[in-house]
Amino acid sequence: MFSDSNSPLKLSAEQVRVGGWDTVDAIKSLRPNAAFMFENKEFTQYFDIDRQKPPTWEEIVEEAVRLKSIAYKAKRKQEYPPLEDFVDAYYWQQKGDSSKMEDYIKRIDVVKQRFPKP
Repeated sequence: MFSDSNSPLKLSAEQVRVGGWDTVDAIKSLRPNAAFMFENKEFTQYFDIDRQKPPTWEEIVEEAVRLKSIAYKAKRKQEYPPLEDFVDAYYWQQKGDSSKMEDYIKRIDVVKQRFPKP
């Protein structure tokens, strides 16, 4: 909780249960310098050092959807095999050995299956 209206706030799981972490991430994305408490689709406390008004529920939902739609890209990026492996596979494919390229493509397919586009 706020000890005063100008101090930053740490959220507990109970305070965000209604909207879930997607809601909190969306609010943080929209207002990165804000401290807040959010319950039942409403801010119970809000302070932004940039003096921006709190986002509306519609803005929060829109941002949560946007963040979710791009989250798979970051997860894929972390899991894709290194580009150096691709360069090596391409070299050997040009020399007539496609086994390394086939292996590389299979590794890419595994990542794409683990983290599909929404």
